[in-house]
Amino acid sequence: MKDKEEKFNIVVPMDIEDSINKSEESNDGGWYARGYATTPDLDLQGDIVVPAGVDASYFMTKGFINYEHKPDAEYIIGVPTDNSFVDVQKGLFVEAKLFQDNKHAQSMWNLAHSIKKAESDRRLGFSIEGAVISRDDFDKRVIKEVAVQNVALTTHPANPEATWETLVKSWTTGHSVDPNKHEG
Repeated sequence: MKDKEEKFNIVVPMDIEDSINKSEESNDGGWYARGYATTPDLDLQGDIVVPAGVDASYFMTKGFINYEHKPDAEYIIGVPTDNSFVDVQKGLFVEAKLFQDNKHAQSMWNLAHSIKKAESDRRLGFSIEGAVISRDDFDKRVIKEVAVQNVALTTHPANPEATWETLVKSWTTGHSVDPNKHEG
């Protein structure tokens, strides 16, 4: 039996590698970030998301990347790419293309690069948004099923075990999007 649907946000840090020349940021000149948006680790909000229970189908086809959980259209700052997927062991992996002409996307992109340049230990992150479908009957911290609708970029990450990074590594190792073909 499924529990009553509950809205939630789970925050995950992102790690931006510095890029000197913005034209080198991707093959098409776009701004891309990728990493795990969920992991099975206990987050600072006291929740544990079971990766096998992540339903990201809506997010992959209709969802957006937004700025700080703001709902208005001006805060939509990107979209997931076809390289996003759910790994049933690790969590929701997201590759996001950010809208370069959106002032909020610019703000987050610039802040991430400033933090990196300053060699600060502070981390930006992102937060999944959606609905909890069910929790574990014995341990209510465990989210067994969740429907992800959007992912927010945020300055307040709650899950210190998952990270974001730009696609600098793939730009320097080739043009393939298959992570199995890239060297570490």
